[in-house]
Amino acid sequence: MKARIAALSQLAPAGCFARTRSTGRFPYKHAFRLFHQQQKGGSASLRTGLLQYPRTLRGGGGWGDAVACNQFAQRRLFSGVDDSYVPTTFESVVTDKYEVGDVLGVGSFGNVYMARLRGTNESYAIKAMDKERCKYAVLECELLKSVDHPNVLKFVDYFETDSHVYLVTEALEGPELFDVLVNRDRPFEEPDTLVFVEQMLLAIEACHKKDFAHLDVKIENLVFRERSLHSPLVLVDFGAAQRFVRAPYADKSEYYIEGLDDETRELTPTRPAGTIPYNSPEVLNGLFSSRSDVWSVGVSMFVLLTGRRPFESMRSNSLEAEKSVARQIKWHGGTRSRPPKPLPIPDGICSPATQHFLSRMTMGHPADRMSATEALRALRALPTFPHDRRVIAEL
Repeated sequence: MKARIAALSQLAPAGCFARTRSTGRFPYKHAFRLFHQQQKGGSASLRTGLLQYPRTLRGGGGWGDAVACNQFAQRRLFSGVDDSYVPTTFESVVTDKYEVGDVLGVGSFGNVYMARLRGTNESYAIKAMDKERCKYAVLECELLKSVDHPNVLKFVDYFETDSHVYLVTEALEGPELFDVLVNRDRPFEEPDTLVFVEQMLLAIEACHKKDFAHLDVKIENLVFRERSLHSPLVLVDFGAAQRFVRAPYADKSEYYIEGLDDETRELTPTRPAGTIPYNSPEVLNGLFSSRSDVWSVGVSMFVLLTGRRPFESMRSNSLEAEKSVARQIKWHGGTRSRPPKPLPIPDGICSPATQHFLSRMTMGHPADRMSATEALRALRALPTFPHDRRVIAEL
């Protein structure tokens, strides 16, 4: 595996990354571009292809991770991936039931493999996690198992051995929402974006009603079930998810009790929950609630409308860039002497009503944000929301 990754890194030019072609879901070699929107007189002209946006297959995003938060720095392909703990042969508890095939993706704490149920043509995905490296693997399985919703990855089964946890889920045929965005020559139009945001909110609402937060909502973790933009958008990767302990889900703002946010756990001593550019101010300060996921949906909405992230850094060092982005996000959370600020939203990226809706999801203090349930109600009341659910048909 390490030799294969090294070979791929030599083949990929700056701004590119590669994936195995045999998996079908990912192109074997592709140059990813992040589109930078210019706002002049309300216009939405784009400079396409000027900012190369390489990213790895890692699902992380913490301090020093290879997932981009500095959109201008060039990073090495698969930088920092340690696959030494991933099993090269699966234990019999898995292979007795499934035929394991190609690697679909490399994650921070395990690989995802294609698999087929023996004696059938039914395809599934198996995520193999090392228990020493990923001590919350069983919790990830249990939380995913508790949710049954069209916009959430479908749980099938899991196996626990002395050394590993194997999570079996449905196999998604479509691309990531991230891949669709960067393959376009422009950001999404407002009605299309609102359709996607509705599905994000439905997914996190389903999680919140089961009393846990996903804590890693981003367009890289939203995958189409089939190769059509009309198919459901599915929320994946529950590795950062945590239960609500101090208070249940407050579906109305008046039920939200300030001061009862839960403490986030660190996935490793150097990595906070989730992905820093999508993290809310309180998550970066060690706390979370259902409102933390709403912030991340708001950031994802911003990216879909503009083709860029709201917080950027010009630093070439990835660690310093991530810390710079984190400081910007924390600043919007406010302090005792300075009130919190909403997400900075450029004029002209959407209608005034939608801009107001986005600001309500991304207020600096969680008590000022809508719940997912309230956001769904407000979203469907927007004048530009397409109630016929029509979106662009081509990938």
